[in-house]
Amino acid sequence: VLNPHFQDWVKSWAGWGNGAQYVPGPVKHAGRVIEKCIRAYGRDAAAISDLVRCTIIYPSLRGVLDFFLVMRERSDAGGNGMIRIRRVKNRLAADYDALESVGYRDLSILVEVGWVETGGILEFVPVREWGATVG
Repeated sequence: VLNPHFQDWVKSWAGWGNGAQYVPGPVKHAGRVIEKCIRAYGRDAAAISDLVRCTIIYPSLRGVLDFFLVMRERSDAGGNGMIRIRRVKNRLAADYDALESVGYRDLSILVEVGWVETGGILEFVPVREWGATVG
């Protein structure tokens, strides 16, 4: 239910910078979810993250930085609050050991999104309303 709505919503973010390319990601497979729940989270299913995902590609590091700054501004930390940034993996940092990822470099941002579904209609909810929203 969530994935198509999430993908459409995030696709609109690609307009946040020049030359951005949006690439939808697959829903995490059930087997991988179960494996991660057992191995990494001590069978705590509530700890599972990144069930839906996507990629936004920028042609320059400046574009990546600008995108991150807008993400932070639009997060609950920045005040707008439609997303909560949970984790940032900065594989572009000068002190990052590229051998850990076989030379692969990126900026990975894990965000939490609040939503409710009523009668087949999905709506994203600002962070400040998460405690008051049932769904």
